[in-house]
Amino acid sequence: MCAVTAAPGPAGVRVWPLMSRGRGPRVGCPPPEGVDVAYPRLPRVVQGHGGDRYRRVLMLAILSVPLAASTTPHHTQHALKSPTMSRPFIFVATNKVREGKLEAERRRVPGWVQFIHDNEPRTIGFHEYRSEDGTEVEYVQIHPDTDSFEHHMRVLAELSDLSYKETLEGTTNIRIYGQPTEAILEMLKSAAGAGVPVTIFPEHFGGFTRLQG
Repeated sequence: MCAVTAAPGPAGVRVWPLMSRGRGPRVGCPPPEGVDVAYPRLPRVVQGHGGDRYRRVLMLAILSVPLAASTTPHHTQHALKSPTMSRPFIFVATNKVREGKLEAERRRVPGWVQFIHDNEPRTIGFHEYRSEDGTEVEYVQIHPDTDSFEHHMRVLAELSDLSYKETLEGTTNIRIYGQPTEAILEMLKSAAGAGVPVTIFPEHFGGFTRLQG
């Protein structure tokens, strides 16, 4: 009986000295019962005399290759790269709608959005949503950086159209994603009032922004 030993390398990889199937002395021992070893098709140059020895060497080389090299997937990690920015500055403000003015606010929004679009070329996103009961609306702004948001605040400070005051009673809550500058905090305090709660999520762990091109 021939003992079957594990070859050096990863566990589970076994090598059997194969018996000759052609000319020459019978060497080694057959694989265990149930193990079928397929002999590869040999190039014409090694068929015939001496080809059997080539088979043994070739099969030993094939069976000695670690299985992990062909069966274990390898995942290479690549850092996600945004085409425009890596850490957007996101601002969300909740505003109370004046009683009976929801439809007037709905009609006001298209012109307001167009004004922001035309005067703030770096702003990536500007949206307004209403609450389920219609008593509040939220502005959601996406900026590439704090400079863009500071520009937005300056645009509002110079705004002569104050029609929003006819439909909105005031800001009730502010959420900021990204680290605001001291200038931004001062401008928000001046615009919304000192009593408005501000929640800040300063650290960006990761993410991406897919822009439509």
